[in-house]
Amino acid sequence: MKVRYVIAALFFLLSAPAGGHSQHVLEFIIPPCPHVGIVESGGHDPGALLFPNPVTGCLTLRLAGQDGLLEDRVVLLDMQGKIIMEQTVGPSCREARIDLAGVVPGVYILRFSNGGRRHQQKIIVGNH
Repeated sequence: MKVRYVIAALFFLLSAPAGGHSQHVLEFIIPPCPHVGIVESGGHDPGALLFPNPVTGCLTLRLAGQDGLLEDRVVLLDMQGKIIMEQTVGPSCREARIDLAGVVPGVYILRFSNGGRRHQQKIIVGNH
């Protein structure tokens, strides 16, 4: 649904008689703005299990289901989208252990792919 804003503005024209003015109506159509950032869909992905969360050392990522195979790599991002670390995983891997011992405590996003779909989940790294 598009939102319509009508703005009436007075424009004083140099060519108009002294003290005269002309009224113009401008119409702007502004489409709704999509969300910016990471949208969480009702909690964790039921096909992926991350534990422990919060984590202080090694994090385990375990996939279940028919498409439960990790593809390529696991990426850790900070909340600004900067890549903090990447870990390559073996082909047809159902579980990965990610060592986060050197990561500064805070909130991060863990991104991974399986079955041709990309997933991301929020994790908390605690004090070591």
